[in-house]
Amino acid sequence: MSKPASDTDTTDGMTRRCTNCDAPLTRTYCSVCGQKDVSLDRPALALLRDVLDGFFSLDGKFWRTVFGLYRHPGRAAREFVDGRRARNSPPVRLYVIAALVFVLGFQASGIALIGIHTEGGNLVSGADLGQSELAAVSTGPVNVRLHPFRPPWSDDPVPINWEAIRAAIAAREGVPLSESSAAEISEQDMLQQGGLVALAVLVGRDPLAAERSANLALNQAMLAMVVLFAVFNAVLHPRARLVTHIVHSLYFHAALLPWTAISAIAAVFITGVWAVLGTVLGIVGMGGALILAWKSDRAVYASSWYGASLRVVVLTLLYLIAFLALAIALVLMAIL
Repeated sequence: MSKPASDTDTTDGMTRRCTNCDAPLTRTYCSVCGQKDVSLDRPALALLRDVLDGFFSLDGKFWRTVFGLYRHPGRAAREFVDGRRARNSPPVRLYVIAALVFVLGFQASGIALIGIHTEGGNLVSGADLGQSELAAVSTGPVNVRLHPFRPPWSDDPVPINWEAIRAAIAAREGVPLSESSAAEISEQDMLQQGGLVALAVLVGRDPLAAERSANLALNQAMLAMVVLFAVFNAVLHPRARLVTHIVHSLYFHAALLPWTAISAIAAVFITGVWAVLGTVLGIVGMGGALILAWKSDRAVYASSWYGASLRVVVLTLLYLIAFLALAIALVLMAIL
């Protein structure tokens, strides 16, 4: 009877050795240095497949961690910091996948995080603005309004027609265009005025491109909030280690981003059929995010019921203010 091949044998009868420390290999991983025995002498597609499989493989541990983020918020972060890391997927991996779900979810649904509506020649008063509108810039001949979660069935923003603007101003004055002061207005004149006027003109030139830039800036702001969330918790929990705040932030956003995307997308589509139910879903989505933050605070930092409640209120205010300020700054930088 022939002798069975050993784990250390290769096809040419030579003992496999670790390419890192030259120790004999008896398993897939080196028993001395821990490096995996993987040959790079393979087609590029095979190597890429292995990398993607190692990072995005949705095994049982992955799904157990994902469900645990909602069933027991904060537990995965606490176990990771305490050294019990074998049962949960790493926080960075989960966060990257969650961020992809967030971005791709809105792209697939056709919903814009921020929608832009432009008007030329009509002044918009505060009473004319709908409750869903975040802000409005009115310069007389140009009006720009921002809408959160613009549905896919709404019309895309259209560029401002300057001839129509001049005609509208002349109509308000009750005189022919040739006799109106609007006859001398040009885009360059508006840009030279600076401030909100210049911003409105720039958006009016190509509002759809400005909308895309604004949505990209919002996604970048969401990435930055991972760091700011850890900083805020470091202030509210000064005795905890920095690594605790970072791990907590990664796991928290890994749960927050998909929850926000699913609840917002569902609320937008249902609002198109039944506005009341869509509003209820939006409230449920915001309430769920607060509960997630509250339970995570209790689990990660062993906070009391009362202490966690106070911190979540402060944390929510800081989070919203920082996100709005960062988003506005990034949007203006993207447009200008």
